[in-house]
Amino acid sequence: MKIALVQLNYVIGDIEGNTAKILAEIAKAKEAKTDIAVFSELAICGYPPKDLLDYPSFIERCETGLAIISEASEGIAVVVLHGLDFKKERNYITQPSFSQIKNCCVE
Repeated sequence: MKIALVQLNYVIGDIEGNTAKILAEIAKAKEAKTDIAVFSELAICGYPPKDLLDYPSFIERCETGLAIISEASEGIAVVVLHGLDFKKERNYITQPSFSQIKNCCVE
């Protein structure tokens, strides 16, 4: 089994750019006949997102990036770790999520 552990320089808030970096690495992993590509924590949104999590559009853009990555993951298992903060009334609830694209662990 061939595993790619992908550590890149992600930019906070640059969801589209970070997604493009992830897609490029998925393509490289496929060319290298890698079985699983694992990306670092908060790869899609960049670390730490801090107050950007207060904006629903930010979360929606992250989910869109995740969907695009999912489409590109045909033929390879891709693991993306991301955390989502949800507001419930005035209390913050942190819900860590482990998202695997396609056939492994899902949230």
